[in-house]
Amino acid sequence: MYSENLTIPRGADSRDYQKEASLMSSAPTESQVLRLVTERIRDRMPPGWTFDPSGAIGERGGADALFVLVSPDHRAAEVIIEVKATVPSGRHALGVLQVLHERARAHGAIPLLVSRYIPPPVRENLQRAGVSYADATGNMMLSAIDPGFYLADRGADKDPWRASGRPRGTLKGDPAARVVRALLDFARLWRVSELIDTSGASTGATYRVLEYLDGEGLVEREGDGRWRVPSWERLLRAWAVDYDLLKENTVSRYLDPRGIEHFQTTLRDRGDKYAVTGAVASRDWIAVAPARSVFVYVDDAQSQAAGWGLHPTEVGVNVVLLEPRKAGSVHLDRTGRLENGVTRVSAAQAAVDLLNGPGRDPAEAEALIGWMKEDEGSWRLN
Repeated sequence: MYSENLTIPRGADSRDYQKEASLMSSAPTESQVLRLVTERIRDRMPPGWTFDPSGAIGERGGADALFVLVSPDHRAAEVIIEVKATVPSGRHALGVLQVLHERARAHGAIPLLVSRYIPPPVRENLQRAGVSYADATGNMMLSAIDPGFYLADRGADKDPWRASGRPRGTLKGDPAARVVRALLDFARLWRVSELIDTSGASTGATYRVLEYLDGEGLVEREGDGRWRVPSWERLLRAWAVDYDLLKENTVSRYLDPRGIEHFQTTLRDRGDKYAVTGAVASRDWIAVAPARSVFVYVDDAQSQAAGWGLHPTEVGVNVVLLEPRKAGSVHLDRTGRLENGVTRVSAAQAAVDLLNGPGRDPAEAEALIGWMKEDEGSWRLN
């Protein structure tokens, strides 16, 4: 059996479809998307392979297009294509996949979902479901068993055609942090009113965050209208892309001349509102190397630093105070205590902070996420 397992690089004389797509003045129509995608697939074919339209589309009721993949030894596989201007999510996505699978299975064909843009989480879901995909920015994965074939390429990770005048969705800022933290901290199905009450975000902000997460395939809506998180890990990592503790907070650096153990004793013995994060917080769940500095969320860095006897410095820093730009930040919600009595952030907050932390923090984040996957019941609430 002839088999290709290739990610084909762009050659010097190859067309740059991602650039071509992004230069379109408006979002491409479904017919334009189909043209862009099929031309790109043809350009990426290994020597001797062909990918051409079939004249039998009328016999494949409901399919948007039918192509034939032919190997160098003339073995062929039909490819049934479903074209969507935008990719649905949640239960709507499941419906599209089910229909596409049924059509492909009925004719012994390969299912291929084509769209203007397919977000990374949706691409992962499609690959797990055994559905090939391709979008107009260049993201693609086309596979066949007989003849054996695999073709993949990488395009954009953001939709270049979001509606004019509409801000691109992000998970930056306090409202997004509140909604995401609630979705991570609790393992439950959510009605929007319940999510608003638990997160403390406004009604408008909650709907906007849910809309963005839905479009990215990070939440799904059930038939009864409630929302669920299909993968808390993907949600956490998506949040980490937009949330950086050293950029989203006012950062102040200090020295406790008597060391970080003395500093933690000071924290334990005073009644100030704070929560340690990063490596110091993570030792409540995993074994970590001794920390060289303590990262602490606070309400008022200047007054709390003075009360704790800290000295401002840029050399020999062993205490970093993080003051959220918005009062009453979610970082100080749903905290816990270390064995030494020091208040720490939630596991989800510690993980996202470690992912964006300095030095060995990202490696410790992976260890913490590994523990979170193995012992989800210990940190997610019902």
